[in-house]
Amino acid sequence: MKRKKWNLRILLVVTTASLALGGCQGTQKVPAVEKLASMDDEKISEKLSGFTREELVNAWGEPDYDLFGDGDLFMIGEEGDSLCVYYEGEDESVKYARLNMFGGVQDFTGIIEDDFENTAVVRIDDNGYSICGSGHLVTVDLTKGEERLDVEVGDHVYVQYIGAVMESSPLQLMDQISVSVIENAGSFEDVDDALLEANTLEGVTMTLLDVTPTSAKIGILNTTDLQIQFGDDYNLQVYAEDDWKDVPYLIDNWAFNAIAYMALKDQQAEWDVDWTVFHGELEPGKYRIVKAVMDFRGTGDWSEHHFSVEFEIPEEE
Repeated sequence: MKRKKWNLRILLVVTTASLALGGCQGTQKVPAVEKLASMDDEKISEKLSGFTREELVNAWGEPDYDLFGDGDLFMIGEEGDSLCVYYEGEDESVKYARLNMFGGVQDFTGIIEDDFENTAVVRIDDNGYSICGSGHLVTVDLTKGEERLDVEVGDHVYVQYIGAVMESSPLQLMDQISVSVIENAGSFEDVDDALLEANTLEGVTMTLLDVTPTSAKIGILNTTDLQIQFGDDYNLQVYAEDDWKDVPYLIDNWAFNAIAYMALKDQQAEWDVDWTVFHGELEPGKYRIVKAVMDFRGTGDWSEHHFSVEFEIPEEE
């Protein structure tokens, strides 16, 4: 009897352990987003299959952007790489995922030529945008969820996207972030008026880290929960005759790179600019750089703020 009871106890222990192990094997954990960066798109989609948006957000935190087509964009590291995840069904389970290693967010402006039910064909402005190397007509999504941007033929729009562009006719954006009517955007056309309210976005600061007669390094610190973005555009001015004046351009057909950088919370973003081609070597004097940053809140909902930093180019000894 004692041997039988002992054998029974062994059987119970083994059975319980087996059930416990079986339970662990059936529990899946969302893989770290950094680990997915070394996989191809097919493998990433396989690894994320069966998970819901809620599970991804719980594991990775809130996405950096929401995408047209019911998707999210999660940034990976500080090199501009990102993971785009798209969902389906009421539970928002992962449909597929795509890794973007083409740098940060890019943008362009253009005029709507054809307006369809959910999309529009936009003729891209000839302002040196990188997308123009593939074509000048692009299809843009107008509907996100149940909301459609109220536009019509002839409207000027601003579009943000990330990743590759499908070279069809018209072009297709693989991962579109936003589209808004251009009247919501600011510009440097009236930079003096903009500077009347410069450096007033609470929690965001711009500082000069280094400067030479041909270049500068700027630091942008965001201590808020706002989605702060900025590009390569800037305005260089010199103080002369008791007033600020634009430094003349050496070339006629100048343009800035169409790209958007993000200033993540509590992580100082650094931006380098070399104006040798645009302005040459600066003479001794007092100067300032005027730069715009964007507070992005969602599709068609964003505002632009201007910042400036002053510096001096000393006389050579």
